[in-house]
Order: sequence, then structure tokens, then C-alpha cells
Amino acid sequence: MLARNTWRLAENPDSLWGRILKAKYFSGTDFLNANCPNNSSWSWKCIHHIKEKIKPFISWIVGDGNFIDPWCDRWIPEE
Repeated sequence: MLARNTWRLAENPDSLWGRILKAKYFSGTDFLNANCPNNSSWSWKCIHHIKEKIKPFISWIVGDGNFIDPWCDRWIPEE
């Protein structure tokens, strides 16, 4: 269930749940680059752990390039 919600948050960070988590845990960055502070809740620690597990399987479709950081985001698929 946590993995499904983590994937849902990665795909739709502008949902109500995503906006609440963004305000509390990662207001200065996006979900995929968010850190996990020591005083965070158990659920955020689990979501962050799962996010780090699925992060290697996530890549961007470049499109017009407005929402991609070419230095940090994975946008070239591995061979």
C-alpha cells in the first residue's frame, strides 16, 4: 500500500495529499529530490525509503524541457 501511494505521489504531486506533504516535508524541492529529516513521521520515513527504491526506475520524457533538470534528473534511458 505504501509503494502504491509513493508511486501515486511521484506521478501526481499536485494532489491534495501531495500538496500537504510538500508543505510539511519538501517545500523547497520536488518529491523525488526530497530529504528525510530525523524528526519526520513514520509514514514519511517509509515513503522516503520506498521512493529511494523506485527512483532508479523513474525517468523523464523531455518534452519541451520546462520541468526537467538536465543535470540531476534521469532523462536518458540506460542501454
